[in-house]
Amino acid sequence: MSTFSASLGLAHPHTSFRKRFLREAGDLRRVSSNRLFLRKEGVIDSIRSSAWSSMTTDVREPLVSVNSRGGSRMANTAIESHVGAIAPSIGTAIEEDLDYTPHLKIWEKMVVLLFSLSVCGVIFASTAPRQMNIYYSLGIVFVFLGCLGLMRLVLLEAHYMTKQRPEAELGDSESRFLDDERTCVHYKSLSPSTVPTRGVHLYHGFGANLSSWRDVQSQLSEALSACVTSHDTPAFGLTKRPRSLRDYSFEYSGCVGRKVCDTELQKNKALGNLNKASEGRSSQSALDANDGIYLVGHSMGALCVAHEAVNHPEGISGLVLVAPALIATKVMSKNLQNSTRSEVPSGKSDKGLVAKAVGVIREILASGVKLVSVFGLWLVQPFIVLSLRWAVRSRQFWERGVKSAFFKKDIVGRTVINSYRLPQLVMGWEWGIVRFVRARLTQGRRSLSSRIRDAWKNRSPPSLLQRLVNAVEERGIRVLIIHGEEDMLVPFINSEKLAKSIPNCKLISYADCGHIPHEEMPERFVEDLKGWISEQMPVEVAT
Repeated sequence: MSTFSASLGLAHPHTSFRKRFLREAGDLRRVSSNRLFLRKEGVIDSIRSSAWSSMTTDVREPLVSVNSRGGSRMANTAIESHVGAIAPSIGTAIEEDLDYTPHLKIWEKMVVLLFSLSVCGVIFASTAPRQMNIYYSLGIVFVFLGCLGLMRLVLLEAHYMTKQRPEAELGDSESRFLDDERTCVHYKSLSPSTVPTRGVHLYHGFGANLSSWRDVQSQLSEALSACVTSHDTPAFGLTKRPRSLRDYSFEYSGCVGRKVCDTELQKNKALGNLNKASEGRSSQSALDANDGIYLVGHSMGALCVAHEAVNHPEGISGLVLVAPALIATKVMSKNLQNSTRSEVPSGKSDKGLVAKAVGVIREILASGVKLVSVFGLWLVQPFIVLSLRWAVRSRQFWERGVKSAFFKKDIVGRTVINSYRLPQLVMGWEWGIVRFVRARLTQGRRSLSSRIRDAWKNRSPPSLLQRLVNAVEERGIRVLIIHGEEDMLVPFINSEKLAKSIPNCKLISYADCGHIPHEEMPERFVEDLKGWISEQMPVEVAT
């Protein structure tokens, strides 16, 4: 029974409805044997009308009653839910595994019961008092119930593990995998009908994966005449979970994204040159006119973009920060930094001894707290893993989480939720999340002696924003910030402060939009990005 029919308490429409709908909705594009995607360019209205006309009377009449009670918007939402149920973005088998709820068989229940009785029997035989009392009896009862719960949990987890699969089995026809020295990266690459002259790479946010860009990646490729790539950050999506904590850093993810983009762009250009050479034409044209690389990062992905721009700014023409999780700290221009250094002689400070001592004590305490946090997190890893499993396996957990990032919550349907849930079927996904969190506590950690020395000399390492400002000033990189005004996760005012701090920066605000503008307003997102890039492109004069 489809989600739409089940919500109305109806029987599933007969099979002819499905066949007729798929035949009439001509803009359905099949990309694999069990994956269907809807094009966004003005097709949803025709699909809605086709679905309405194709519905049988028993399906259409309840919609009319819903419409009369709750308005046309409810009816339209119901129709779109029905469309989403008919055209899922993942296979039926995978969707069933996402909603899988295991149940113990009779023999497994007997094993749980016998195991618990055996444990209690052994304990009683070894510790039975001469005279029974209420406290001892309660203790045995608690042990019995604990063994029942623990053994049942172990068997249920064994059932869940049978549904987990290797990353490659969960990919679709557009999925590609890059064997890096440190992990196997899942990515997608889309190129325009012509040979691309620029590269664009997309970095997703926390808890998401590259499917977050599904509505804009192909549109950006054609609109910008670019090779547009995206990848899953380690710990998310279908990228293999590495074991080393250093492979979960934002620096590494930024570097991997740039590597994917460069590799695919060179492949496209080489193929274009080969085609032109085979046709006997000169290859000295748009192929040699490299318009540079544009890095686009959403939320956490903006941190990856910032690190890559700081560490490897060569060839980067522009940065696009979408609802960036980059904290707006106080920054100075490079000229002001140089003048400040010249005013204070090297190795000297106007700070008093008391203030220096306080700074040193603060660094020692901070180091102690971080050390305890890292050790405590390592100690409770198994409990965190179990908690993650219980939470992530719930569809309601994802619905609440994803909808909190959207202003227009009615567009969050089953297809969107499933795209976020898919990585939970990856083997070892939960340990990747734990390592990612541990990496945040150890990332950029310097020795205690260096921190004490800097505190004594009143020096502090520049923030990521300060280093980004320096790189943008030095290289002349342009920056675009796109942010929804109704964002409940990253305040819009943070982007306003960033736009004032970063040189060559433009801020575009989206009214009635939440934390994910490229999913809520994909058409406007593509147009704004295209317009911003065209502003800095030289105009060719015909001769």
